[in-house]
Amino acid sequence: MCLDIDPRLLEERNSCQIQGTCITVPLGKLCRTGSVLIARSAARRLAVNFEGKTEVILDFDGIDELMQPFAHELFTVWHRQHPDVKITCINTNEQIDRQIKRHKDQE
Repeated sequence: MCLDIDPRLLEERNSCQIQGTCITVPLGKLCRTGSVLIARSAARRLAVNFEGKTEVILDFDGIDELMQPFAHELFTVWHRQHPDVKITCINTNEQIDRQIKRHKDQE
C-alpha cells in the first residue's frame, strides 16, 4: 500500500525525467511501499513538482490500484487549477483507467 510518495525519491536524478516543460513521473518507483495510491496529501506533494510544466506523463508501471482520494486531488482539484497542463497516463490497468476517467469527467 502506498500511503505516501517519498519526497527524497523525487529529488533523485533518475526518478523523474524532465525534458523542457515535460516531466515523466514513474509512480511505482516513488512509493515507499506497495502498489496502491491512496492519500490525497501524497497527490498534493507529487503535484508540486508539476509547477511550470506544460505536460505531465504519469507512468503507472508497478501501481495496481488508484484510489478515489488520490485520483480526485490530482485529476479534478489540481487539474482544475492548472487546465493548460496536459496529463498523460501510461502503463495503466482497467481499475486505474476507470478512476482516471471518473475524475477527468468531473472537470
